[in-house]
Amino acid sequence: MGRIPLSAPASVRTVQPGKARWVYLLLSFVMNIMLGSAYSWSVFTLPLKEVYGATTFTAMLPFAVALATFSLGMVFAGRFVDRHGPRKVAMLGGALVSVGYMLSFFMDKTGLPIPTLILTYGVVMGLGIGFSYNPPIPTATRWFPDRKGLATGFVVMGYGLSPLFTAPLASALIEWYGVPTTFLVMGVLFLAVLVPLGSLLRFPPPDWKAPEPKGKSKPGAKAQEFEAEVLKFQKDNPNTTRADAIKSVGKARPDLWATRNQKA
Repeated sequence: MGRIPLSAPASVRTVQPGKARWVYLLLSFVMNIMLGSAYSWSVFTLPLKEVYGATTFTAMLPFAVALATFSLGMVFAGRFVDRHGPRKVAMLGGALVSVGYMLSFFMDKTGLPIPTLILTYGVVMGLGIGFSYNPPIPTATRWFPDRKGLATGFVVMGYGLSPLFTAPLASALIEWYGVPTTFLVMGVLFLAVLVPLGSLLRFPPPDWKAPEPKGKSKPGAKAQEFEAEVLKFQKDNPNTTRADAIKSVGKARPDLWATRNQKA
């Protein structure tokens, strides 16, 4: 039951099959914590207005464009994940996110800071989030067919929790180094962490099954036990028909009665 695919990284293959799926769930969660950094954009708006003369409207344009391209990227990413698996798509998305952030470093060198951010952050980084956000969710649900709701909720929770970590980080970097260098530092960070994490994502093999919950008997085992009880009853009562034996055992063992028609 539940073998880890041979193509999985060695660090994951060494984990027991039942526990390996928790590794993939954790990877997906951490990826979404990083991807949710887009929702920390509010820490950039004030310096954009004070240093670069942006209005409230123009300061929000890169973020608004990023949300639009994020949604567009999700559509294409879903198709690519079905065809090529989560690994390549997640790595591509991670690279785009990193490049988008790093290219934003040049915002004050072009003479057009807001249009530059619309292109680098809004388009490039936004598409990257769309490509990176999609793979972790189906990866988690396929490893947890018995707990799809839990897996999905846990992964998406990382996206929602992200501003708790990324907003203070971005705010501190802005205060120390300014807006352009903050984009560069975060881009390097995402390249060093997000892309490697994406490279670890794998779908389970087609024949993989979730581990049986501890202490839970298989229906087939109970059916076998019921049949054994019926045969024992007939042996102890030779003149009893099978139908009567089944009824008698059913009354004595109601816990096995519901499984009487299930096959092992």
